[in-house]
Amino acid sequence: MVGYNSAQGGSQVRYIVLTVCLLLMGESLKAQHGTASNGYFPMGYAGDTWTGEVRALDEAKREITLFYKGTKGDETFVGVVQPGYQVKLKDGKVAELKLGMIPLGTRLTVYYMAKNRKVDGRKEKFYEIFRMDFPQS
Repeated sequence: MVGYNSAQGGSQVRYIVLTVCLLLMGESLKAQHGTASNGYFPMGYAGDTWTGEVRALDEAKREITLFYKGTKGDETFVGVVQPGYQVKLKDGKVAELKLGMIPLGTRLTVYYMAKNRKVDGRKEKFYEIFRMDFPQS
């Protein structure tokens, strides 16, 4: 006759509960800031990505503002698109991206690197966007 070991049964229950909790936490961690998958990226790229909804576009500054409404509050990311950033159009042609091509409200993942520039003689940090993906919701 096989006996039941209550200590082992309790351990299994704790393991199952822990596993379920970790899975649920993993779902909540699908937030705005992330890391890139494997692939070819520019030298010095640390793997930073940011996913959110396009809230504002400034063609003159080449800035994109992304918004993320999270459970712990709202967050905003502002990045500058690299000069000469090219996209493939629906007709197959390649052209420089005009920010007006991106509708407000579009969900977008940007790949970016922190950089410095001089503005009015002082050093300023900014985020340069070198790649964009349009993830499926």
